Amino acid sequence: MTRSRRPRALAAALLLLLAPLGGCGGPGEADAVAGPVTYNGKPVADGVLNLRSSGGASSSGPVEAGRFRIAGPLPSGDYQAYLTPLPPEPHAPGKPAPSPLPPRFRDPTTSGVVVTLRSGRNELPVAFKD
Repeated sequence: MTRSRRPRALAAALLLLLAPLGGCGGPGEADAVAGPVTYNGKPVADGVLNLRSSGGASSSGPVEAGRFRIAGPLPSGDYQAYLTPLPPEPHAPGKPAPSPLPPRFRDPTTSGVVVTLRSGRNELPVAFKD
């Protein structure tokens, strides 16, 4: 029995050593996505950045101090980007809550912003422009 356990243990140890070299995602998957988020060239202070592919893959991550981060894995490819603002501060009744972004940037079908994720880690800007 000692002979058959040794090769298995050696193979398992080798796999554990090599696993970090491949990253979190498999081939054709983005491990993580991060970068600046701007509206008309100015950083977006906060919110939630959402990504949705035509194939149905989606994910989201917080925007803080003008940057977002989304953990993977996500399939590589093109994604519609849109922003969900944080709930507004309480305001006077009858007055609409102010929002820094026009409503079209809150919907993946109207935002017009497309980002392309590649295999591995992705550092890319997301720019919303009028």
